Amino acid sequence: MKSALLLLLAPFALAAPAAELDERQTTTKSVDALIKAKGKLYFGTCADAGTLGRAANADVIKANFGQLTPENSMKWDATEKANNTFSFGGGDTLVKFAQANNMTVRGHTLVWHSQLAGWVNNVNSKEALTKVIQNHVTNLVTQWKGKIRAWVRIRHVP
Repeated sequence: MKSALLLLLAPFALAAPAAELDERQTTTKSVDALIKAKGKLYFGTCADAGTLGRAANADVIKANFGQLTPENSMKWDATEKANNTFSFGGGDTLVKFAQANNMTVRGHTLVWHSQLAGWVNNVNSKEALTKVIQNHVTNLVTQWKGKIRAWVRIRHVP
């Protein structure tokens, strides 16, 4: 775990003057606490049930991060494998872990082109696709209402 923490802190060591580095090495504050002390909202990472299920990973995340973003557990192919049939288990696991450890959750994009559920490719009209997207987004946002700080918004400019 110590080597993982050192790798995690390496970018800070390059930017810190020697006197500050010595002080940080002796502190027991998490990286998240140090970042918040500088006026930032949080120091975050991404994870999913598989990552959080390994004790060494979970320990590093608990000790140093104040925010989680799901890797894949809230993407379309994980949450709605069949039309209007939802599965929130992976996302719920991440949210429960974050809540139990006083972390905030930042949701991933609600519609991500490379991780659509396979059945979405068979939707053949603009009107039907619009309804499918609206239903999908409504169900996800409702499921985690009040538990997600913000949803990431990515815009593609042609």
